[in-house]
Amino acid sequence: FEKGQKFLLHRRFTDYISARITTHLKKLDETRIDTVCDIIDNTEKFFKKLKDGDKKLISLSKQIPKLKLTSSQSNALTHYFKNNLSLVWGPPGTGKTHFIAVAVLSMLEAHRLSGEECSIFITAYTHAAIENCLNKVMEVNAKYKILHEELDLYKLKGVKFEKYSGLPILDPKDFHYTVSASKRSIVGGTIFEIAKLSNKSDVQFDTIVIDEASQMKVPEASIPLGLGDKETRYLIVGDDKQLPPITKGCYPEPKENELPLHRSVFEILRAKDKKGLILCQLYENFRMNTVLCKYPAQAIYGENYLSFGKRIGQSKIQLKTPINDKSIYDYILNPEFPLVVCVLDGVFSAVENVEEAKIIAELATRLRSNIMSPITGTVYPKGAKGDEEFWREGLFIVSPHHLQIAAIKSELKNKKLQSPYFVDTVDKMQGQECDAVIVGYGLSDSEKATQESEFIYSLNRLNVSITRARSKCIVFLSRPLLTPPLDALDNDSSAEGISFMLGLENFVKNGQSKKYDISKTDGIS
Repeated sequence: FEKGQKFLLHRRFTDYISARITTHLKKLDETRIDTVCDIIDNTEKFFKKLKDGDKKLISLSKQIPKLKLTSSQSNALTHYFKNNLSLVWGPPGTGKTHFIAVAVLSMLEAHRLSGEECSIFITAYTHAAIENCLNKVMEVNAKYKILHEELDLYKLKGVKFEKYSGLPILDPKDFHYTVSASKRSIVGGTIFEIAKLSNKSDVQFDTIVIDEASQMKVPEASIPLGLGDKETRYLIVGDDKQLPPITKGCYPEPKENELPLHRSVFEILRAKDKKGLILCQLYENFRMNTVLCKYPAQAIYGENYLSFGKRIGQSKIQLKTPINDKSIYDYILNPEFPLVVCVLDGVFSAVENVEEAKIIAELATRLRSNIMSPITGTVYPKGAKGDEEFWREGLFIVSPHHLQIAAIKSELKNKKLQSPYFVDTVDKMQGQECDAVIVGYGLSDSEKATQESEFIYSLNRLNVSITRARSKCIVFLSRPLLTPPLDALDNDSSAEGISFMLGLENFVKNGQSKKYDISKTDGIS
């Protein structure tokens, strides 16, 4: 660099994984590439029933009732035992991770009863998902005593999150010795850690589990899919109506008869399952009450998607001070209305919507002092510990844009609420839940919404947002978002999301409605 020179600084897209994926695909070309191609491209031809499935299920016949599986979980477990490929569609709250834990432990126990060896590999898109799944396996086995021998379970290379620090760690250099020395084992790890091992020598498992498969692209999924053959059981779990894989850059639309390889392996396999041979859907919702289940069921998951049991179905937020319905805040927070959609009309903003942020902050302030923990039956205590519990279990606030998130946090600070606020994008909320959720879209500029239509009108993002709450969900939308220009309908995915958003507004019209002039509301300019 020389003084006086001028430079243009420009963002550069750096692809960290393609070289590693390509290296592994070259290795697969020498060994089991046919297996991967058949699973992805000839799914129904690859699918087959396994001879030992019925026998193994019969050996567990006395134990399965003790596991207290729901009807759909039981059907999925049977499918997993009998066939080499199972695609388990788990909508929000249906206990996908619990099901995986029961399934793999039951498979180990069935092999123990028949005196056979069994090795299981569990992977996912993130360390958090892998470690959560392995931890759930340990918890379920401790509770139900499914495996009647010591559980050999390991996380490959290391544990990333402190709350899972109790997971046993397997050093990659000890992998072959440890797995071969154990008659029945479960190993969890990232696709790249297992790729390093399988590139050096032959690695194969009896069961391969891909959790959160709706977030794993096809090239990445080729690594775990290549760890088996037609006799291997593949258990692929996800929900392609929640967040899709994270992609950078623009991918061309595939030509006719070509696969969109930048999409998730779950979505691809589901599209290939024309005869419904491999798909098993979980239906029973252990999170959301009856009202919160109804719209996702109506729009996406089908009428069998229901709250599990009366206790969950009738759950409501519990408030210390009764609602008197005298203000807009009381009306919105009324526990008798589990789903509330607030449409702001005449409020214009590009991304940062101060009026909406002020209302959300006031609602959060009232909840902080009034909502009661379902565990203790009392209001969350004052102080740092109570604040932490409140923002973990009592309330999430979701917004698509960081500017609106900053605006909401600023208003929360003005209200003297203490951090750590759980105010974030929907990407940070997937897989989590709490009693109440407030969704604030902020944006009320139709042109801006059209420019970001695939993001703003994402069915998947809105679906994840409204399915985090156990008892109460409040959604803020602006009128311009609900009256998009025709340009926004040109994109099929945007049109699908617009339909979902408009459908949500129409759904709540079956209940009660009120109009308020927020310019006359205390604290709102």
